[in-house]
Amino acid sequence: MRHGTAEQQPGASPALTVDFGVMSMLTIPDIGGLTADQRRGADCVWCKKKLTAETAIDLGHRRLEVDGEPLLCFPRGCRPCGRHAAVRESRVHPLNCPVCLKEPTDCRERKAIRRLALDGRR
Repeated sequence: MRHGTAEQQPGASPALTVDFGVMSMLTIPDIGGLTADQRRGADCVWCKKKLTAETAIDLGHRRLEVDGEPLLCFPRGCRPCGRHAAVRESRVHPLNCPVCLKEPTDCRERKAIRRLALDGRR
């Protein structure tokens, strides 16, 4: 998917609005516990379902260290799991965000996460 709203294919799930900054904010399982296919984006990081270009949402690349070695991962998820993760993040984000704690309506991240969580429910 590209930045912006993805076009919906006939018979496809409702499209998710993709903002890679927001997608990389979603909490994913510990990278060390993921399979090689999950780390490279072939399988959903949450449910392990096989993904295609049409069914996957890009969660942004992650740089980390596993056993002292640098590792670059390209996690992706399926649309249903991505929505669930966005809903969870929309509940947690305001509790830890200094902008939200001060003035929730000013937080662009909160708005983007909320949009992602609600996307496809219309």
